[in-house]
Amino acid sequence: MALTLSDYYIKIGNTKLPNRYIAKESYQANLDLQVAGTYQNALGETHEDYFPYKKLVVRFTTSNMTQDMLETFLTYFDFIDGTEDIMATCWVPKINDYVTQRVKVEGLSPVLNTLSTRHTAIYNGFAIAFTGRGGEV
Repeated sequence: MALTLSDYYIKIGNTKLPNRYIAKESYQANLDLQVAGTYQNALGETHEDYFPYKKLVVRFTTSNMTQDMLETFLTYFDFIDGTEDIMATCWVPKINDYVTQRVKVEGLSPVLNTLSTRHTAIYNGFAIAFTGRGGEV
C-alpha cells in the first residue's frame, strides 16, 4: 500500500525532506524509459528497443526561504560534492507510489532576492533536479 503525500515527497537516504521546502505546484516526477538501441525495419522505419527498467526524473522549485531556512535545507545535501550519486526515494504521482533509485542532484544554487532587507536575507525559490540512474520499478 502506498503512503500518502502527507508523509513526504522526497527522502534522501533515510532522511525525509520536509514538504515545506518544496513549492508543491512545481513538483514533477516521472519514470522515463531508457532506450537500449534503435533499428530500422525492412520498410526503413526506425524503431527503438527499451531496457526493462526506467529512470526516475524529479524536478521541483524550492519555496522562498530565509537565511535560517536555507541553512537548514542545505544540511540535507551537505554530503554531496557534485560528482557522487545519492539514494533517493521520491513520490511518483503517475503510479501513486514511491520509487527508490540512485540519483544525481543538480541545481543547488540559491539566489538572493533583491527585496531582502539589510538585516534579513530572503532567497527566491530555485530549481532542483534529481536524475535517476535507472532501475526496475
